[in-house]
Amino acid sequence: VPPLSHLECILPHWAKLRSFLSEAHLNWKMQSRDRSVSPPKPGPKAKAGGKEVPGGAILKAVPVIPTSLVTIGDEIGKGRFKKVHRGKHKKNDVVVLQYAKDDSNTNELKILAHLSKPCAFVPEVYGVCNDRGMLIVVQELAVWGTLVGIIKSPDTSKNISPLHKLHFAKCVTSSMAHLQACRVVHADLSCRNVLVHRFEEDDPAASLLKVSDFGLSVLLPEGVEGECRRQPQPTRWCSPETIAECKLSYLSDVWTLGTVLWEMYSGGTAPWVKREKRADVAARLRDLAETGGTAEGGTDVSADFPIQDGCPNVAHEAVLSCLKCDEKSRPTFVQLADVLTSIIERLESGDAGDAPAPVRIPSPVVQARTLPQETVIRVIEESDDEEEDALPWNLDEDEDDADEATPANFKSLKDVLKTPNAIYTFGEQTMKLLFLEMDAARAREEYLMDMVKKLQDRDAKSLLPGPKKPKAVPARLRSRQRLTSSTDRLSSVAPAVARPRSLPRGHWTLWTFVGASLRRQDFAGEDDAWSAFDETTSHPCMLRDPSGAEAAARAWISSYFKLAPLVASPHASAMWA
Repeated sequence: VPPLSHLECILPHWAKLRSFLSEAHLNWKMQSRDRSVSPPKPGPKAKAGGKEVPGGAILKAVPVIPTSLVTIGDEIGKGRFKKVHRGKHKKNDVVVLQYAKDDSNTNELKILAHLSKPCAFVPEVYGVCNDRGMLIVVQELAVWGTLVGIIKSPDTSKNISPLHKLHFAKCVTSSMAHLQACRVVHADLSCRNVLVHRFEEDDPAASLLKVSDFGLSVLLPEGVEGECRRQPQPTRWCSPETIAECKLSYLSDVWTLGTVLWEMYSGGTAPWVKREKRADVAARLRDLAETGGTAEGGTDVSADFPIQDGCPNVAHEAVLSCLKCDEKSRPTFVQLADVLTSIIERLESGDAGDAPAPVRIPSPVVQARTLPQETVIRVIEESDDEEEDALPWNLDEDEDDADEATPANFKSLKDVLKTPNAIYTFGEQTMKLLFLEMDAARAREEYLMDMVKKLQDRDAKSLLPGPKKPKAVPARLRSRQRLTSSTDRLSSVAPAVARPRSLPRGHWTLWTFVGASLRRQDFAGEDDAWSAFDETTSHPCMLRDPSGAEAAARAWISSYFKLAPLVASPHASAMWA
């Protein structure tokens, strides 16, 4: 037996010795599995049998903390794949997540590594300890606990106002938008997985909530919107497509967010409160996905998600907009965050928030059809250089100086967009895009009108050159849907265009916009005119009948005046400006 003095010398170094022996033993085990692999180096690149050691991704992403610097306290929670303890690191309160070193934890550790950069949306990871049979993740502590905890606690729930809950909702929505930007589908969002990092009774805007628990999350490849994966499902928070097809996507997370916001307003009650059995909830969700809800008369789920006390009508409508059976009809996280911001601004300005709610939050598909890609890019480039006090959609300043020649539909559109509910319904960014798009259309309309007048002045002095025999175009008999022109209804408000000379009846005119030039072709026969229109696919074009009315158009901003046809030969002729 060694003398007591020798033991006293060893004990202070026992922790370091134990850590060294554990690491050496682990390296020996990994080496013995595959003799063809060279002895692995301690740390993140260690591999066993050609397979990455569980936790290797997070070991690469965050600092490695010596176990001796971390104190593990009482257990405060338990996840699907981990245990959660209070702890201390450098005299700071932290959360300690303990993971077993097996494949069941690989996915969550990979997600944590992917989201490891400090931000206001997910808890910060300070470091990781590689300790014997487990991996210890040292994470930021949420001093107020979970969202479900504070809304159920009598001590804190009495201090949570409707404005607090709106800020809570905005924080969670912004966090989900951040996950989508990082290509992460959460797949297990609920109030129990939302952490409250800051809560002040007198300052709702100071609230800070972050999303946690990524055990079921999916990291999607670049450009992929979702994937089908069989795994445990929190049925009451799941979307119809997740239950029916095991589909996980950003839009299925939008549905889940709607259930979470309803759960928050209900005081922590689980969604689908009228259906006690989980099997009944799953049957309803499967029916929504497969038949459109025919078993219960449709896709409306508002009866299962009734408005709760203290929830503004507009906020409830925002919740229901997430719970659409058609996933493409749901808003994006960014759109929903804009709506919540508008509601908060109304409440802070003294509005009770009970005004009629927006009919529908525009879906990504609708916006994509409304604004072409090149328009969106142009708007973003132009708006980056604008000052905040010079908003392009504020038309109040030029109301008295409006041009009398402005087409009537632009005036009507302005009147609609200047209503109080317009910006609240569409959001500030969408309003900017709408007004910039309208201004671009008006500018192009004025340019085209000016060019047409120049063409008419030019041809009033001289007729077109003699006829040239055109290429034979076979007449095709086809059923066409004749487009009713809006020019007949709106021509009374448009400036009159002088007719230099009338065209004999039976002549059709095709106008084609190529670059900065406007091309005109006249045809004696209707079939020849339609053939030429069908073949003109690479440029904006408009076909007009002998009376000057629009018969068809392709990629053309509708004109609000009638063109006066010019004299032409019976055969097609062309003129370039």
